[in-house]
Amino acid sequence: MPISLLTSTRETVIFFTAGSESSGNIDECQSCWDLNFNIGASKSNFDLSNYKVKNLELHTGATSTRIKLGDRNDSTDVTVEMGAASLILEIPKTTGCSVSGDMVMMSKDFPGLSKKDSGLYERIISINPGRKFFVRVNGGVSSIRLIRY
Repeated sequence: MPISLLTSTRETVIFFTAGSESSGNIDECQSCWDLNFNIGASKSNFDLSNYKVKNLELHTGATSTRIKLGDRNDSTDVTVEMGAASLILEIPKTTGCSVSGDMVMMSKDFPGLSKKDSGLYERIISINPGRKFFVRVNGGVSSIRLIRY
């Protein structure tokens, strides 16, 4: 499954496989993925919805990033450190979700999540019991938007 990374000068397509035994069909992959992305000035679009993502770390500079995650794993931890950036995070409606962190200077859009405390937003009820996303965000002057699909 390809992942596209669009920079100001060109598009780079990254292919992930589960190892030498993989046919390249990610649907056949039973592995859990721990992903770490360090991104500078770029526009990135990651569709990871067919991957069984356990941990995702995202460190960005001046970026525009869109990440779509699926519900293939029981729980997924997402850690985001952002500079002057915008992030759209797509998470299935069927899962629970918790978003926390230092987001004082951030524009936040978390439809369907309730503010529980300063810097904590949650939707505990899930259609798919046991499936939950734990998102931790720290950022400067930036924006984050959660889309439930």
